[in-house]
Amino acid sequence: SGWFFDRRGHKGADLEPVEFAPGPSDRLLCGISFQDGTLTDFAGQSDEVHGIALGYQFGDLSFQLDHSTVSVEGSYFAGDTEQQNVVDRAFEIARDYINGSDELGEPNLKPILANFTRGGNLDFNFSDVVVELGDLLISIDAASISGLDTFTHINVFNPTGQQTLSNSLSLDRLSILLELSAISNTTGDAQALQLFYEVDQVQLNMDVLAAFYTEEILNFQMGSILFPQDIIPCLSKAVHLLELETFELEVGTFAVPEITGLQPETDKSVRVTLESLYADYMADFVEAIPVLTNTTVKQVVNNLLGSFLEEPKECPNRDSSELPSIVDFRDLF
Repeated sequence: SGWFFDRRGHKGADLEPVEFAPGPSDRLLCGISFQDGTLTDFAGQSDEVHGIALGYQFGDLSFQLDHSTVSVEGSYFAGDTEQQNVVDRAFEIARDYINGSDELGEPNLKPILANFTRGGNLDFNFSDVVVELGDLLISIDAASISGLDTFTHINVFNPTGQQTLSNSLSLDRLSILLELSAISNTTGDAQALQLFYEVDQVQLNMDVLAAFYTEEILNFQMGSILFPQDIIPCLSKAVHLLELETFELEVGTFAVPEITGLQPETDKSVRVTLESLYADYMADFVEAIPVLTNTTVKQVVNNLLGSFLEEPKECPNRDSSELPSIVDFRDLF
């Protein structure tokens, strides 16, 4: 018994079948009976037939049989159960660590964020975010989000679907500083402005649609993930899909925005107007925030994620000379 390519009837010829040896990466994804005109998808199965692995755990593949032609559509599938169990276990360890705390009760997520933020601040620079207001062009040049290290509750990476992760975060406070440029279309004059928002008692709930290539994760070198700054570049190479399905932000109180850079008379007028608006409509503002974040803000974040993932990144291959002489395995778990 073995595998053969049946050439009988190929282009009218009556040729002998050709035997071939299976390779380690060969996999049977579906079975076809041309005689019956039927096709069997091997999703969810795990077996071996004469040296070739049969089946896959999940994916987005679809198969069509049209007479003697077979077509396949899709972009990924996850293979062996054994491989998937390794990835699942690694994911559970990472999730438990991120949701946990150290001996002093400090969230384990804080030192991870410290590698990607500046003292709990996350900075962005923009080049093409422009809003036209009558004669003025308002461009957002930069943004700084602070308070990302004021966690009071963390519960992230909880699977609620085949590729959906539910996340819940509570923060004591969150603020954003926007650096703006106001440019007159008529005169060309430009003025630099700063807009500062602050909210407290922040509750963030988001569902993330995420799919990763199992083989890429299994190929990670241990040295490449002993350095926290390497984790994001390494994971980004394994990402097939990453986007927000829901993004809802609820807040307790909403401070009156502060605007700097205006002329003294204008600044006083704007401040009085904003304080009056917030006194009358604060409850409406707070109620509208979850709707705003789950529409406009979610789309902006998904666009940023798409741009980030499109940038080429390499998972650093650390050699032994870069590693500490003694590894504390508690740091890994």
